[in-house]
This record gives sequence, C-alpha cells and structure tokens, in this order.
Amino acid sequence: MSDTDPAASEEGRTAELEVQQVGDELFALWAFVDMTVASSHGGITERIGRITQRDSEEAAAKAKGWATRLDAVDPRKLRRPTELTRRYLRFEVGKLADAAALHRFDLQITPYRIGVTLAELHHHLQSFGFLDSTRLEQYLSLLQQYSVFLADTQQNLRDQAARGIVASAAALPGCFAVVRGLANSFAQYVSVRPERLARIAPAQKTAFFARIDKEIEQIGAAFSELLDYMEGDYARCAEDGVGISQYPGGHEAYGRLVRHHVTLDVTPEALHNSGLDLVAEIEEDMARVRREIGFNGSAREFLEQVKGDQRFFLSTPEAIEDLYMGFLRKCETVMPRAFGSLVFPPCSVKRLPPESEGGMTFGYYQPPTASEPVGYYRYNGSNPDQRPTIGAAALIYHELLPGHHIHLTREMNDIGRPPVRRFPTITAFSEGWAEYAADLGFELGLYEDPYDRYGRHLLQVFLASRLVVDSGLNSLGWTFQKARNYLTEHTAQAAGEIESEILRYASAMPGQALAYAPGRKHFWRVRRAAEKRLAHKFDLPEFHAAVLEGGSLPLQDFTFSIEQWADLRACETERVGR
Repeated sequence: MSDTDPAASEEGRTAELEVQQVGDELFALWAFVDMTVASSHGGITERIGRITQRDSEEAAAKAKGWATRLDAVDPRKLRRPTELTRRYLRFEVGKLADAAALHRFDLQITPYRIGVTLAELHHHLQSFGFLDSTRLEQYLSLLQQYSVFLADTQQNLRDQAARGIVASAAALPGCFAVVRGLANSFAQYVSVRPERLARIAPAQKTAFFARIDKEIEQIGAAFSELLDYMEGDYARCAEDGVGISQYPGGHEAYGRLVRHHVTLDVTPEALHNSGLDLVAEIEEDMARVRREIGFNGSAREFLEQVKGDQRFFLSTPEAIEDLYMGFLRKCETVMPRAFGSLVFPPCSVKRLPPESEGGMTFGYYQPPTASEPVGYYRYNGSNPDQRPTIGAAALIYHELLPGHHIHLTREMNDIGRPPVRRFPTITAFSEGWAEYAADLGFELGLYEDPYDRYGRHLLQVFLASRLVVDSGLNSLGWTFQKARNYLTEHTAQAAGEIESEILRYASAMPGQALAYAPGRKHFWRVRRAAEKRLAHKFDLPEFHAAVLEGGSLPLQDFTFSIEQWADLRACETERVGR
C-alpha cells in the first residue's frame, strides 16, 4: 500500500478500480432494499427489506464472489483510503456471505425488527416529495411493497416454524402489541394530504387518492392475515425456551453474530467474563460518586432514594424534550474544544410513534435526509413518570452530540467517500464512538453535577451488563429470571425496561448489544496509543478528525488506520522541526 497516485502503475490503477467496482456493486444491492440508501440518491427501494430466504441466498452468493475478488487485490498497490475501503468491504461481504445461514434465526416480528423497519418506512412516506406526476407511481409502488413485506414476513414465520424456530412464549405479547399498534395506525402514515400534491393536476389527484384507498385496504388485509397467523397457529408452537442457542444450529449462529457485531475474534464466554469484570470496575466508580454526594448507603439504596426524588421524574414528553434540549445546547458550547471548527447539521429530539414504544427500552438515532435535514434522537416518551432522568445527559451525548450525530452525518455527507462507505453498518465502531463520545463529557466539563456523573456511570454499567446477560441468555444457558435478577441488581432500569431488554437480547437481535462496551474500550485504547506515539504533539481535534476521516471500520482495522495516521503525523512534525 502506498500514498502515491495509483495511476503511477497499471497494476495500481487495476487494483483501485477493482475495489471501487466491488463497492459500487454492494452499494447497488443495499439501494435495492434499503430506504435510506436509495433515497440518498434520489431513488426509491425496489424491495423493502431483504427478508426472504431466497433473497438471503442470492445475497450470500454475490458476497462470496466479492470476497474472492477483494482477496485477490494486492493491498500494496492501493492508496491508503482505498485500502481502508477494501478492509471495510471485506468485512461487510463476509457478513453478507453468512446471510443465508443466519436468515432462519431472524425473528422479524419483534419490536426492534418490524417496529423499526416500519417506523422508517412511515417516516420515508411522510417526507416523500411529489415534485411531478412521475412520483405518484413511485409512491404507489412503495405502498404495494408494504403489503408484500407483510406477506413475506408471514411466510418467513411459517418457514421458521417448520424448522422448529419460533419466538419464545415470553416474547409474543410484545410482538402482538407492536404489530397490532402498527395495524391500527399505519393508515395515518401512508395517506397523503391534498396540500402535498400542489404540483399535480386535479384529475391525477382524484385517481391517485382512489388508488391509495385501494392500497390501504390491501395493507390492512395483509396486517390482518399476519396477526391471525401470529395469534393462532404460530402462538400455539411457542415454547418457553430462551435465546438463539435453543434452536438447531443456534449456538454456531450466535458465534457468527458475535463476530459480526463485535468485529473481534472473541468467544461469548470471554465477553461474559469481561462484562463481569467491567461491571465491578464501574460500580467502584459509582461508589466514589456516592461518597462525593455524601451518601453512605449501597447502590440499591441510592437508587431507591433517586426513585423517590421527584426532581428526577417528569410528567410529560414535552418536559423530557426540554430537558434533552438543555443538555444538547450545553454540549454545543464546548464542541470546538474537542472538534475544532467541525461543521455539522442541526440535530434535535422527537418522540417515537407511540405504537412503537411498547417494546423498546430507549429509542434510536434517525439521521438527516434530503427532505428533513435534521438528525433526531427518537426517544421513548411513554410513562415518563416511571423513567428516572438521572442518565439523560449521558444519553444525549451518546445519541446526538458528540456521539452518533457527529459520526454518522460526517460519514453520510462526505461526497469524497465512496457511496458504499457513507452508510455506516459496523455496530462496534458506531456504538463504540458514541460511548467514547459520551465519556468525553468528563473532560469537557459536561458532568459537573455529580448526579449527571452518576447517570453516566449508570449508562456505562447498563451497557457492560449487556455483555453478561446477552451471552448468558444466548450461549450459557441463563433463564429469563436469572437475567432479570442480574439486571435488577446491577442497573437502574425499571421492570418494564428490563423486560424489553431481555427480549431484545434473546429474540430480536442476539449479539448486537455486545458491541457497545468493547467498542468504547477499544476507542480509548486507540486514543491512548496515539497520545503515547505523538506525546506533546497529540492534538485532540486532529485525532477526532482522523477517526472520522477513516470512517467506520472493524475495530482491528480502525487500530490500523489510526496507527498509520499517528506515524504520518509524527513524521510530518519531525520534518517541520528540522
């Protein structure tokens, strides 16, 4: 690999072109099924989600071909940015090559799966621009895909049940509630107000509205058929098993998911043990803050005091938004200290659709789009009087500034980056950055209030507990009750939040929750190594610029990227000093 122009040799130009072509082909596949990717280039998806077994098998076959082509490229012939892209692509196509084998374990009716997918679709439909009459057919195509998506979801459930793979009985009530909520509310999201069609001729509007009504009937019928099957034959197949390892081939599948999400060659048992150690370490930090506050009791007694203190509870979603926005504005004032003159799009908070809230503990970050150029933290506004806000500051610093919003908008808006690298897909990097960013609040003075510091540690210990519980449920034979007991003892989550977390680990996204704590730890390890390499020449905004410039990478390749940057930076300063 070299920083010289690849055009200096024919081999270099060929190698660069091959990486570019593989990236373009993978991006085309993503645009075929992903609304965010397709809309970023002014198109629409031709298929909502890659959710059938056949889809997964076709994708896996393509991925294996791409892997062969990438392995044949000599990295010494590539420029540094292209070599980082090659490494990123090799990891991504490796994941995709596992798609067919893992598809059978994907329980798509869980809140974090169907709830998030359809919430994104509803957002896409509501922000859809009718610039001319050609867009009418595109919109109707999306509605037709909606019905197909629901039919495919039902067929997947039937295929999985035939293999003995059914969501656990404990997970079904939450699944039923989310799908019923979506069935009862979807029409308000797919309907089109007349004022959105200002550029459309009256006769076309009339025909369009008639076709929308027909599609709404079709979608409603598809929801009814899905619910009838879920609450009938499917529910009768459900048992009380726990985690992905209860299914044939599930233990091996979990090992693959661990590698996909954590991006390191590590076993579930090792992650479990590291989680136990990390929880103990963070609990020592929490004890120090309690002593600073003047509280001499236990962690559980302190939480009981917090739960009885009304200043940590709000009565309305609007009050929650005001609190979140206050922390956001506070962070904006100190951003230059860590990020220099970095410019980023506006961000804010917005409540989740109420029908999607029941099965989610928190919410999720929603990136800006062309039609809505604001990044949002979509928060869970249900039962605010039961959700202590002691961790609100840390949550906002993780989700918005300087966390997900900075990283994701920097990556998605970088027109100099290959299109395939503008849509971050590596959980350990994305969540590792967000957790590292939330930690920056300590050195930026954002946790001056000891209760905010304690809230940060509560989020840390919660994410560390995920290492213990996710691996316990999916690999080590834990029961739901053992998981409940552990999370009750070591975290501040309410009973309802603990239930949604357990079902997320065991049914919705096994392995995904493992990425946060190792990602955070890896970011700090990389930063400390760069500080040591550069000594007094280390500059925090420059380091963050290098991290963001390198983009989302598997953690080992992230280390490679920053080591290279530090070496180049050290050589530059040495030349200047001569």
